[in-house]
Amino acid sequence: MNAAAYSAQIYFDQREELLRSLKNSAIRIPASSPSLHLYAEMKGDGVMAAPLPSGDPASSWALLLTKRDLHAISSAYTRLIHFLPRQGMKTTSIWPAESPDAIVNPQQAKLIEQELMKVELAADKSQVQKMVWLDVSGKMRDSLYIFSLLDPRQPAAGWLGLELHSIDSGIEFPSIHGSSYVLLDQNQDAVLQSVPQLEMPEQFRKSFQQDAFGLYGNNFWPDYMALNKRVGEAGWNLVYYIPIGHLLYDGRVAIQLALLLCALLIAAVFLGMRYIRDYLIVPATKQYDALLDMASFSQTMIETAPVALCVLRRENGSVALANELTRSWLDGEEDWQAKVLTNPYGDKDREMILRDGRDVYLTIAPTRYRGEEVLLCAFIDITAHKRIETSLLQAKISADEANTAKTIFLTTMSHELRTPLYGMLGALELFSMTTVTNQQRMYLNAMQQSSSILLNVVSDTLDISRIEAGQVKLEASAFSPVALVEEVVAVYAARAERKSLDIYSLPDPRIPDALIGDVIRVKQILNNLMTNAIKFTQTGRVVVRSELLATTDDMVTLAIRVEDTGRGIASEDLVHIFEPFYQVEQDALLKNGTGLGLSICWRFAQILGGTMDATSQPGVGSIFSLTLSLPINKSAVSQDVPVLDDVKLYVHSGFRDLSENICGWLAAWGGAAIRYDKALHQDDGKAILLDIASSRKQGGIAWSGPRIVAKLPGSSLDDDAKNKSQLVHIYSVRAIAKAIDRVQRLHDVIETTEVEPQAAPMELRILTVEDNPINRMILKEQLSHLGCEVEFAGNGREALDRADLMEFDIILTDVNMPVVDGYELTERLRKMEYRKPIFGITANAIPEDEQRCLAVGMNRVLTKPLSIAVLQAELQSIQG
Repeated sequence: MNAAAYSAQIYFDQREELLRSLKNSAIRIPASSPSLHLYAEMKGDGVMAAPLPSGDPASSWALLLTKRDLHAISSAYTRLIHFLPRQGMKTTSIWPAESPDAIVNPQQAKLIEQELMKVELAADKSQVQKMVWLDVSGKMRDSLYIFSLLDPRQPAAGWLGLELHSIDSGIEFPSIHGSSYVLLDQNQDAVLQSVPQLEMPEQFRKSFQQDAFGLYGNNFWPDYMALNKRVGEAGWNLVYYIPIGHLLYDGRVAIQLALLLCALLIAAVFLGMRYIRDYLIVPATKQYDALLDMASFSQTMIETAPVALCVLRRENGSVALANELTRSWLDGEEDWQAKVLTNPYGDKDREMILRDGRDVYLTIAPTRYRGEEVLLCAFIDITAHKRIETSLLQAKISADEANTAKTIFLTTMSHELRTPLYGMLGALELFSMTTVTNQQRMYLNAMQQSSSILLNVVSDTLDISRIEAGQVKLEASAFSPVALVEEVVAVYAARAERKSLDIYSLPDPRIPDALIGDVIRVKQILNNLMTNAIKFTQTGRVVVRSELLATTDDMVTLAIRVEDTGRGIASEDLVHIFEPFYQVEQDALLKNGTGLGLSICWRFAQILGGTMDATSQPGVGSIFSLTLSLPINKSAVSQDVPVLDDVKLYVHSGFRDLSENICGWLAAWGGAAIRYDKALHQDDGKAILLDIASSRKQGGIAWSGPRIVAKLPGSSLDDDAKNKSQLVHIYSVRAIAKAIDRVQRLHDVIETTEVEPQAAPMELRILTVEDNPINRMILKEQLSHLGCEVEFAGNGREALDRADLMEFDIILTDVNMPVVDGYELTERLRKMEYRKPIFGITANAIPEDEQRCLAVGMNRVLTKPLSIAVLQAELQSIQG
């Protein structure tokens, strides 16, 4: 609409400019000038001189029109005319030249004259300077006139005008459907309109006095949208308008889309606001509230904390924040900030003593507070803790002193008790080797049993005391678990034989031959279990079973079980069996135990990193298990492994588990070992029979081939079996394998264990250094019984003073003696280049004494009391 109005304005302005240009080409010709001559001259130059009628005889006017002017008049769809209102309304068509009747009729001329005269006679003389637009009725509806005085100073010269044709071609319609236009003159009368049959809206006549655009109507809702443009100098208005209904109808799709977009926009804004509220504003508000709560909580917590808290600025050490405790503790404290700032990164935890004597523990943490680098300091009052610590330290010192005193007491008591016990047990042992009556033998056995019980009580008490004091130290060494089990069984074989019990071991063939551990403690545990098993088993057997539970490249886990067929333990007693001094009621009737043995075993197992447990069924027997995890000794030199070269073997025994265990070992060494069954296997004269004799009554086997007999305690052999069989030690599977190897190679070497031959005299010259006269007498009798030549010295000084000191084969010395004790004696002997064996004898059965003895150069350490068997075994180990 605006473009159309702009185009119409240009249309009217161009016509006014054309008329103004043509008027400027008019010249006044005085009466004395020959107009025809002038016309002829100008015509020759391509300019047409058009003479104009004049109401003044003294002068006349002419228009000098060029071809360009004539072309402009024609292309603008106009006619150039001259009108003399004072000369009878004379109208002249200058271009194109036509008769006056073809221009206007008298009635129209009269109307033109009236309008032009109004302008000439107007009081406002400026009106004559303007263009006059006229709409003359009777002409075509789209024809208009523009007039301008040829000479405003001489109105008689007439009016020069343009008659406009085809005005519709100059006034464009807006592109909006239903839009219209109306051309209003200076009186607001419609000159032209696009829809003649419709009456012009009355409100347009009143509203348009200047350029305007807006909505117009008589009611609240507007009826039209209109655009007004003033055209020309005469005050005419060109108005474009369109009914609101048409506008809405034509733009219904766009309006609907706009409304839809607005709705979508409103929905998006609503959803966006809701999203912002739910996911930004509300969380931010909650977070802000939480921060406020946290700040308030932190402030309250800092103020009410039972420790002094403060924040120090790193830059100058000033306090940025502190609670009441900090202010009360550090008020008046000098240079405490400097102490805190001293190495705050390397020494974040330290102790300080305040001016009032308060001990505080300071903890420092670097952090930031309100954009500054600060240190968060926490002061904890440890004054009471310091007092408690001092008290505990003093209590620990007192406890250590008491523990040391107890250890010294127990060591002294052990020494003082073992020394007379040695004299008692040694004398009883020697007395038992003499000829005595049956009644004396009974008394002698009672004395020996009571003395042994007393010795066990002393040993167990000393062990439990060392455990409670934490003085038990493990001594790891390489050992063979199979050999250890066999050794323990062999030691207790004699006791089992006295009670006609079968005793044997079942070592697992998969167990490695060399492990590392405290073999002394393991043996002590097994000895205690074996003692109890034989003590409480009247008939049947005692079996030591070892089993490999798990293995890795470096470690093995094995279980050693001692099984017996004794009377068993009730379940209510079994849960307390490992408690100190606990004894089963029926066992207490025997009056030969302290109730400490199993407790010591359980504690030793814990120290070794293992476990102990027990299962029992009254009337059936008991099983005590020791489970240990031990490292494998990879550096050990492997023992000589027997090679049986696929020897065909039959193993005969009254115990299936023993037969199967021996078959497993022999098969591992290459033998074809099978458990013997009389109904399935026949004597072919080549197979070797391993016959294990036990206390069980079983039928003899007629066997013509090679035969090896392994005799269990309590078993007996007839003369034929003794003569035709090779006897072997049942407690060593390696001994059995060697016997099989000898039989396989047709060696006739017989090894028997039924009767130990009398040991040959040792013929050793021994110096015994002992300060106790009773012990000297017992040692003399025991060593003499073994065939040794014995000399005595009362202490180390007497021994060193002997001229023949270096000639003795072995020196037995007590450890604790007056003047010169056994430690100093041994050191001085070794400095004197004495290279022969030195045995230490002590009543202190603690590892520390044994380690000290070995450290000064002793070869063996023997614990009192000593039996003849122990002396014989130790001397034979040195002899050879």
